[in-house]
Amino acid sequence: MKSIRTILTIALAIWGSQTLLAQAIPAPVILCAATNEQTGNVDVTWTTPTLDPCGPFTQYVLQGSTSPTGPWNQVALVNSYTNTSFNHSGANATVVNWYYRIFMVQNCPGAVSDTSAVFSEEVLYTPTINYVTVLPNGDVDVNWQQSPNTAPDGFVILYIDQATGLGIRIDSVLGSTSTQFLDQTQNPSAAPIVYEVKAFNSCGNETAQNPTHTTIFVDAVVDPCAQEVTLGFNPYRNWPGDTVANYRVEVVIDGGAPTIVNLGNNFPPSSANVRYSYVYDIAGLAGDSIQFHIVAEHPNGTFESSSNYITAPLNALQSISFNMIWNATVNPDSTISVTWISDTTADIASFVVLRGTDPAAMVAIDTILTTIGSTPWLQTYIDSNVDVHANSWYYQIVANDTCGFSLASDPVRTIFLSAELIGGNNTLNWNNYEQTNGLLLNTSIFRILNGTLVPIETLLPSVNDYEDPVESAITTDGTFCYVIQTEYQFVVPGMGISRSLSTFSQQECVDLPPKIFIPNAFVPDGLNKTFKPVLLFPAKEYEFRIWDRWGKELFYTENIIAGWTGAYDGERLPFGGYIYYVRAVSQAGEVVEKKGVVVLVR
Repeated sequence: MKSIRTILTIALAIWGSQTLLAQAIPAPVILCAATNEQTGNVDVTWTTPTLDPCGPFTQYVLQGSTSPTGPWNQVALVNSYTNTSFNHSGANATVVNWYYRIFMVQNCPGAVSDTSAVFSEEVLYTPTINYVTVLPNGDVDVNWQQSPNTAPDGFVILYIDQATGLGIRIDSVLGSTSTQFLDQTQNPSAAPIVYEVKAFNSCGNETAQNPTHTTIFVDAVVDPCAQEVTLGFNPYRNWPGDTVANYRVEVVIDGGAPTIVNLGNNFPPSSANVRYSYVYDIAGLAGDSIQFHIVAEHPNGTFESSSNYITAPLNALQSISFNMIWNATVNPDSTISVTWISDTTADIASFVVLRGTDPAAMVAIDTILTTIGSTPWLQTYIDSNVDVHANSWYYQIVANDTCGFSLASDPVRTIFLSAELIGGNNTLNWNNYEQTNGLLLNTSIFRILNGTLVPIETLLPSVNDYEDPVESAITTDGTFCYVIQTEYQFVVPGMGISRSLSTFSQQECVDLPPKIFIPNAFVPDGLNKTFKPVLLFPAKEYEFRIWDRWGKELFYTENIIAGWTGAYDGERLPFGGYIYYVRAVSQAGEVVEKKGVVVLVR
C-alpha cells in the first residue's frame, strides 16, 4: 500500500467576478491515499468538514491525476456525507504515481467549494524480516528491513498460534524507520516461535501477511551411558530460497570460552515439522555443566539466528575411577571382614563380592545394592559363611555403575596360620598377606591367654615360620592358641593416601596331650609325704589307683589334686613296693594310661 503525503497547496478557485462576495464551502482534508501492494488499487480516506448552514450536502468530488499539477480528472462522486473513503480500483498505483484532491458540494446558490490540498499516494510495503534470534537472556530479537519510503506509521508484531494458525498481536512500534522489536512475552526455550511483522498507516490499513520467520528451538537428551548429548532442533525458515548457509553448534563448559562445531547445511529439506539432530560426545570432558545453542547463518552471511540456550549437567554420569580393597582380616569370631574404598562421585549401582582359593577362579558370594549419590567412601563386608581354618582366602570387589560398566579391584589374600606340635615345640607356619597397595612392615606372633593377645615375637615380613617350645609350659587346659598380625602401609600415591593398617590370621590352637610324671619312691615321714602323679595338662577325666602286691586296692580317687599318704584305713603301711595305675582323658578325648611300682620308704 501507499500512504498519503501533502506535496502542494491548491489556491482557492476564483469563480467569476463574484469571487470576493461568494460564500466558501470548506474542503475535506485527505488523510491518506494508500496503495495496495498486491492489487495496485488505492484507498483514499478524508475527513468530514463542517457543513455550511446555507444549504444541504450534495456530494464529495474526488479528483485524481498522474501529475501533481493536473490535469485533474474526476475519480469519484460520493453522495453520502458520512462516507469518507473510496477505493480507486484499477489505478495500477504500484506502477503509476497518483495525486488526489477533493472538494465538497452543497446546495447553496452562489457558494464556492474550496479544494483540498494535493496528496501523493505511496506504496505501503510489506516488511521483510531479516531474522528472529534468541538472545542469551531469553528475549527474542525480531528484526526487519527498513521501509523504502515514509508510508508506514508503524509496525505490528505478531506470533502465529500453532494450534489455530492465527496471528496473535504482541505489540507495535511507531515510526517508518523502525526495524527492531524485543519480545519478552514468549518462551523460546519451550517451543519454536513463529513471528510475523505487518506495516500500518494512519488510515488503519495493514499490509498482508509477510513470510514468517521461526526461532530455532533446541532441546538436549543426555545419554549418560553412551556419554553423549543428542541435540534436536528445527530448521530456520524463510530466508531466500528457504536455505541456510551453515548451522553451527556453540558449546560452553562452566562459562568458559565457546567451542564451535560447524554442521554445514547438509540436512534434509526443511518443512514445518522436521527436526534435525546432532550427537555431541561428552566423554572425558571435565566440568559441572555444558551449554549449547545452535546458530543458523544467512545465505549471504549478513545475518545470524541463534536458538535458545540450553544447559545440561556435564557430570550426568561419573564413571568409576577407582575401586580398591583397603583391608581383609580374619575376626576373632572366625568371620572375615573385607573393607574397600571406591569413587563416591560415581553412579555405582552395586558391588559384587568374590571369594576363592585361587585368584583366577573366584566366584561371587554376594551382591550389595547401593543408593546412587550416597555411596560411602569406605565400606565393609563381613563374610560369615567361610571356613577360616581350612586355608587362606582371596577376595575381590567388583563395582558396577548404572550403565553396566564394571571396575574390579585387585584381589587380596588373607593370612592363614597352621600350628602343630612337633618334638615338644608348637610349629607355626603362615602365608604373607597379599595386597597390591600394601607394603608389609612386620609380622607379630601372639598367644591368646584368657582372651588376651600376649606378644611372643615380632619378625620381618620375609619370615613365615616360628617354633614355640611348650613341652615344659603349663596352661589350665593344655591348649595353646595363636594368631598372626601383619602390619602394612596402605599407599596410593596418585590419590595422596598413606595409612598404617594391620590384618590378622585366624586363631589357631594346638591341644597337647596330658603328660604324666610319676616318682619312683616316696617317704611319707620325709619331704615327699604323699604320692601322686603330676599332670602337666589337667585332663577332663582322671582316675588314680593303688594296690598292694597281692591285688588289694588300697587307694582310689578321681580328684587330680588328691594323693596317697602310704596308709590304709588309717594304718601306716610298711616299707615295700606298691602297684599304681593312672588314667587321664585329654580335652581332645585322647586317653593316656600309666602303671608301675612305687617304693614306699620308711
